[in-house]
Amino acid sequence: MHVDINSCFATIEQQANPLIRHKPVVVAASVEGYGCILASSIEAKTKGIKTGMRVKEAKQKFPQLIVLPTDPNKYRHIHHALKKVLSDYTPNITPKSVDEFSLDFKDSSNMTEQHMIHHAKDMKVRIKHEVGEHVSVSIGIGTNRFLAKTAAGLHKPNGLDSITPQNIDQIFAKLQLTDIHGISSRNQIRLNQVGITSSQQFLHAPLPLLQSAFRSINALYWYQRLRGWEIDDQKGARKIFSHSYVLPKPTNIPNETTPILIKLIHQLSQRIRRENYQAGSLFLSIVNQNHQHWHQHKKLIKPINNNNDYIHHFIKLASNIPFKQAKKITISCGDLSQKDCTQLTLFDPMLENEKLTAAIDQLNQQFGQNTLFPAKMLGTELAAPDAIGFGRI
Repeated sequence: MHVDINSCFATIEQQANPLIRHKPVVVAASVEGYGCILASSIEAKTKGIKTGMRVKEAKQKFPQLIVLPTDPNKYRHIHHALKKVLSDYTPNITPKSVDEFSLDFKDSSNMTEQHMIHHAKDMKVRIKHEVGEHVSVSIGIGTNRFLAKTAAGLHKPNGLDSITPQNIDQIFAKLQLTDIHGISSRNQIRLNQVGITSSQQFLHAPLPLLQSAFRSINALYWYQRLRGWEIDDQKGARKIFSHSYVLPKPTNIPNETTPILIKLIHQLSQRIRRENYQAGSLFLSIVNQNHQHWHQHKKLIKPINNNNDYIHHFIKLASNIPFKQAKKITISCGDLSQKDCTQLTLFDPMLENEKLTAAIDQLNQQFGQNTLFPAKMLGTELAAPDAIGFGRI
């Protein structure tokens, strides 16, 4: 079963404020004209306002549009409340993102499609009572995660569908190739080149034909996925953590950007430690007011996981920035490994730094994210606010 909150961020904002329910609402990374829209309410979507659109463009379509900044604490609260409800139906629950859950009922005895539909209807009622009266979810049922997710997207918002061997042909007949999750326009071109021009043809394509299209192991994966076999239940290793911030106006480097950069580092390093990783490489990117782009990468001698080390290395990278002003700052950490995989050295005060960082993280988790923070962050209260993406919690 796949459970998906409809228009997640916008719906949660409407749940929190009844005065904006049933009105066109968007949540944007920035409420300024250049801000990117992260979520549109159901009402906003009927006005042609989509995720990824700029606020300025959206307001041109509908001047009375309500534009709100992100409020991650609200979204996390609803995420955990929804997970609590869903966990009553099966212990095998996997959050796919802040707005999506996958529920596995393979260990439930005598579980039929009708039982699943009954559970789904019961979930919808409980969500209205226990999570929020304005919060709705679309639910899909299938023999694997892919088909369940496909079913969840058939009749949004507030849908409930199942894909079975009996109806899969009829359902795929109504889908375009790019309607299928994981099939991009580039993949569509590949499939077209071997004669697969419809979703039904894709569904029934023999493995050799798929291999001629994809020319990789993905051919086998798609062959199995389309036939209802579960191949997507493996949790992939995290490859990178990233955080970016679009500045409200061109900002002087380094005097005005350094405190903001340190705040981004502070936020990102907390996320990395929260998931028990350490980083072996760093990446800094700057876009200036003329849309010129500069970036630099640094491979570290050994992985790092405390604030002081992250700040030291990123500030050193920032000393090479050739611009006088910045409009966007992006930092990334890669070459990830588990925190307990590092060999200690004789002369490095690593343990002391780790204990200090752990204590700061614990206090921030208990009393609020920025209860303790580097002094150089002073004055950045309104800059680079806490952010949350659909791919993380």
